[in-house]
Amino acid sequence: MIEDELVRMSTLGCPVEIERGRAGETFSRVRGIVVGVEGNWLALQALVDSVYFDGYFLLPIRDITAVVEDTENGYVSSAIEALGRPTVDYHLPADASVSSVLQTANAHSRLIALSIEADDDQALFVGKVVERGSDVFSMLLINRAGVWSDEPAELEYSDVTRIDFGDRYCAALARFGDPAPQTDDNS
Repeated sequence: MIEDELVRMSTLGCPVEIERGRAGETFSRVRGIVVGVEGNWLALQALVDSVYFDGYFLLPIRDITAVVEDTENGYVSSAIEALGRPTVDYHLPADASVSSVLQTANAHSRLIALSIEADDDQALFVGKVVERGSDVFSMLLINRAGVWSDEPAELEYSDVTRIDFGDRYCAALARFGDPAPQTDDNS
């Protein structure tokens, strides 16, 4: 069972590759170290270029099709050890619903990135969650030019396939993009 394998990987602390998909579609693979399994969600300390830590990936377990322990690249463990592993400073909430995971990621980082990969467009939304409802949430978006949208976008919880935060891309947009507009933050 996938969840049992994820829990096992969380105790080992070794790099893994996560294969993902839904309803016959294949989503992008992600690499990282499992740092939490709660409810229906997985938290990975993200690895890019095999050995560099770059924030977190939060993934719904229902979309995970395989967990592969990275034992093929002998240099990876040595490189990670030499380059250093950041302290894990994020933990999934105990109830780990889409809404609560969005809330904790939103509180943890100035910007979050949401993937909706089940669409043909493979959409990426970067910004701040400003309101959470029972089936939908609103997110104020910032584009790649660093300009904020005038009105929040309404998105459905069930469409979210990945949440990224604490990464260099979001940090750069938060630092060098336009200042975030003031909102009534009910997230």
